[in-house]
Amino acid sequence: MNTSVDLLAWKSRLDDARDAAGRGEPAGYLGAVDELVQRLARGAGWDEPGRAVVALGGYGRGELAPRSDVDLLFLVASPRDAPGPEAVLYPLWDLGFEVGHALRTPRDCRDLARSDLTAATALLDARVLAGSPDLLDDTLARCEIRPGGSRRMRRWVDPIVSDVDARRGRFGEVSHLLEPHLKEGRGGLRDFHACRWVVRCLGQDPAEALERLHGGPAGEAGATFIGRVRAALHSAAGRKTDHLTFEFHDEVAGRLSVDVEDLFARLHRAGHAVASLWDTVASELPARPRRVSWVKRPEPRLSLPEAVTAWATAGGPLPAALRNALAEAEEGQRRAALQEALRRLWTTRTPVAPVLRALHGTGFLGDVAPEVEAVAHRAAYDARHVYTVGVHCIETLAVAEDLWRGLDEASEPHLSRIASRLTRPAALRVAALAHDLGKAEDGDDHAAAGQALAAALARRLGLDEADVEYAVWLVAHHHRLTGVAFGQDLEDPRVVDAVRNHIGSAERLDALTVLSYADLSATRPGPGPRSWTDWSRALLLTLHARCLDEEASASFDRAERWRAVAAVLGPGAGPDLSRSVPDPELRQVPPDLLAALIRLSAGTGEAPARWAVLPGPDGPVEILGACHAAPRLLSAAAGALASLGFDIRSFQVHTWPDGIVHLWFRADGPAPQPPRDRIVDALDQAITGRRSPRLPKGLADPRQEAMPVETVVDLRPGSPFHSELEIRCRDRRGLLAQMTRTFDDLGLTVSYALVTTHGPVAQDVFHLKDIFGGRVESEGKQKALLDAVRAIVEPPHRPPPGPEPAKPRREP
Repeated sequence: MNTSVDLLAWKSRLDDARDAAGRGEPAGYLGAVDELVQRLARGAGWDEPGRAVVALGGYGRGELAPRSDVDLLFLVASPRDAPGPEAVLYPLWDLGFEVGHALRTPRDCRDLARSDLTAATALLDARVLAGSPDLLDDTLARCEIRPGGSRRMRRWVDPIVSDVDARRGRFGEVSHLLEPHLKEGRGGLRDFHACRWVVRCLGQDPAEALERLHGGPAGEAGATFIGRVRAALHSAAGRKTDHLTFEFHDEVAGRLSVDVEDLFARLHRAGHAVASLWDTVASELPARPRRVSWVKRPEPRLSLPEAVTAWATAGGPLPAALRNALAEAEEGQRRAALQEALRRLWTTRTPVAPVLRALHGTGFLGDVAPEVEAVAHRAAYDARHVYTVGVHCIETLAVAEDLWRGLDEASEPHLSRIASRLTRPAALRVAALAHDLGKAEDGDDHAAAGQALAAALARRLGLDEADVEYAVWLVAHHHRLTGVAFGQDLEDPRVVDAVRNHIGSAERLDALTVLSYADLSATRPGPGPRSWTDWSRALLLTLHARCLDEEASASFDRAERWRAVAAVLGPGAGPDLSRSVPDPELRQVPPDLLAALIRLSAGTGEAPARWAVLPGPDGPVEILGACHAAPRLLSAAAGALASLGFDIRSFQVHTWPDGIVHLWFRADGPAPQPPRDRIVDALDQAITGRRSPRLPKGLADPRQEAMPVETVVDLRPGSPFHSELEIRCRDRRGLLAQMTRTFDDLGLTVSYALVTTHGPVAQDVFHLKDIFGGRVESEGKQKALLDAVRAIVEPPHRPPPGPEPAKPRREP
């Protein structure tokens, strides 16, 4: 082992340097690591001719976060003359470094670079720490890595571009995720590295070329900030991680001396700048470059307003020539051209959302919609939204436009018909774009705060005063329908009358319904828990139909729905059985699952229950039960599943007139999942009282524990026959069993329940009856119920954290 350094002294120095790097001062850490490696290399004889120790990758670029790998290449002219690298590696390992290393000759490097893109791009950032610089020069020459580029380097461009495209699909966007991957996500550090590599492969100096390129300085500044966040994350986590998950948000923000909201606003802006820079680099790649002029472009044949209007009407990405022309235009001229183009589109069927996406991506959104630009990078810090506020607004507009233009008729036929009869689509489009703008001023009541912003945006886009007033009204009431549909009893005529009287016209009801759908559908891209689901569709369209006094509207034709169930059941499923199915169950349960529940009911006989365990379509398990009504039925079944390790993600209970209770659980199962017979046996033992399930304690996932969740507990009269309890709280395994056990203890029964989970948020509605079969009238019973539920769902008070005790240093 190399004994030329004092490991204890170096450990203390490195710990201090890591801490400083985690607080935004990385230079000292990089310098310390360089000095350490150089001392070890000299002590081991690696500074002699014919030998070199070379830093690669991020270490070669000088981007060394506190827990980053230290990648070293031990270069030798001849393997016979090479000392072992162990004398350098062992002390680094003892000091806790993860060291990537290889011992190679220049010829070895050449052969590997020809077949391995990662090895080739690592050499683009190589720098000598100790030994002969000529040896590295010889290696780069053999690999055809030259300052002016080479034919081989140009062949690396396409694989680099393909790699960027593939990573973006896997890791999502840094610019709008609440748990972004700082390195591999779209707009992350790897995208910036790819920009530099491409420019270098095309024979340009990255520092000079990116400085001249549109968005280059902003992209470089963005990458620098993301690097600071990554260093703070490494320091907070105490390990190498590039995934900024919820449990590290507060500590990372504290290390950078900002609050969490400001951290994400800056981080999203930085990710957006890097992503935009990559798009610029990729769009301006010449087909077969020899030497690249990044500022050369054809002279526009159209005036600037004509060119902007032609592009906006045709759609597609903003061409490089037009983008550069806009960047160089006088601010007033640019703004006038963009605003005029948008005004022309607003009353046509040409989609506006793609234009706004492109303007956001190239930094010109503030010229046409400064209100949207103000929230473009503001994080909607809740579990439902993945997009930033501004991006969510643009995506909501996109969904509304697609529906209005008839593009979603196959998937949403009834909503498409509603959208097609709108008489003021321009007002709806403005409301979709403006509905969350108030979050810039008042997160508690953003609908009220956003009205003035919506009016200003509508007037700038050329709407007349009638449309301005209409758009403002839609923004002010955009949560009205979903609040009623998901939290109140739609069977109660008083609820429907209140909504109908508040809205006032069928036209406004149609517009609010479309806006509600667009808002719910635009919370996140791709697969994952969405806010627009089968049950949300059923509830929203049921409320819409009831407000129009439509008994059998296209949104819910009872006969048509029953025919779908009967087709699954087969012969014998006649109209008599149809009349027994409660309307909410027929609306909200998919036909195949409802048919399975009906089959279970037919075979129940004297048995307390029959069960089915089905694999879910997207991973979760469907657990169906047809049970005779019995005390503690729901809490026992939920407790049995929780005790087996199932995490219930959604749940419904429907009570039939003959006393049969249908239970539908959708749950994430443990790994490995228990066999079906064990699940059924645990459920039977629980509901018959032969075994009392043990509920799990607490929440195991620190990411979900760290996510802020607003707690709401509301009890109201639902109808003359039941009370409605609405709960919004942090989800945890066993929560449903614990709540329903509380109902049992208070002598309450659940006639209907709808439980859904989005990330860490549980949103539940229970229809409760007291022992007399009516709603909970006693004030004492109401208070006892609310107190008991709040004790379950409200987080316990935690004292503010004090200073952490000093950790004893461990000797290496």
